[in-house]
Amino acid sequence: MADTIVSEADMADFQIHDAPSIDTNFGMLTGGWVRVAIPALGFDEEILAYASDNVAAMTRKCHRTLEGLAGLPLLRMFEYGGDPDWFWLRRNA
Repeated sequence: MADTIVSEADMADFQIHDAPSIDTNFGMLTGGWVRVAIPALGFDEEILAYASDNVAAMTRKCHRTLEGLAGLPLLRMFEYGGDPDWFWLRRNA
């Protein structure tokens, strides 16, 4: 499965290197490397991402501001949790 899936517009705006496209159960995904920086967590990495407007449209059904999915390879770099009233995120040690 892809590391992270974003909209085609986001990929066009943020892609810094090419990567091979892949065929998945979501259809063809266009590959690229993007930089993800979260200064408050000391996180600044290039990650493998894929573009799909179909996936972005599916995520917007959950919430209108979502533009994609974060995959397990990215999520495993962090610890996170919370409850309905509070959410926390920190970088894995």
